[in-house]
Amino acid sequence: MMDDIQCFAGSRLSEKDRAACISLIVEGGAVKLTKAEVGLPQAKVVAINRVGQEIVGVGAIKRWSPQRASILAGESEFPLDPHSHELGYIVVKEGYKEQKRSHRITAALLSEFQERPLFATTSAKYMKQTLSKAGFVQRGKEWRGTRGDQLSLWIKDGGNGRNRPRKSVVKSVVKFVGKWWET
Repeated sequence: MMDDIQCFAGSRLSEKDRAACISLIVEGGAVKLTKAEVGLPQAKVVAINRVGQEIVGVGAIKRWSPQRASILAGESEFPLDPHSHELGYIVVKEGYKEQKRSHRITAALLSEFQERPLFATTSAKYMKQTLSKAGFVQRGKEWRGTRGDQLSLWIKDGGNGRNRPRKSVVKSVVKFVGKWWET
């Protein structure tokens, strides 16, 4: 049976694929239906892992949101570039987990989408391992999410090894969230 990962712009997903991906994302438990319904079609890139005709995994590079970046900068106390895109919606269907599918989905997304920096948030131990192996670095402090879990911010820089935004970005984020950090 064929097992592959294909990437599409969120706006290019068929109605059937979009519905299946949104269902899987919501089943994963980290994202509410309304957010997935709005966010997935706007994603820059969506990676779909199929086994045969069945969608067993999904992930996306979300469109950038300066407002979300600002909120996360405040929560994590880390100056996040407001023009960063977010890696997210990574979910693998029950029965297909522990097969390195999240690693393959993440690698496909990073290969397809070259802009950096990228960020991700997670509370899941396995996803933290996936992000670390993909070159993301945990930054800032953890905070309590709306579900009561401890979230952490992960950054993948453009390859200069610093994993820190430019000073002009730091100043604009700090000013927007009203907090000051040592940089």
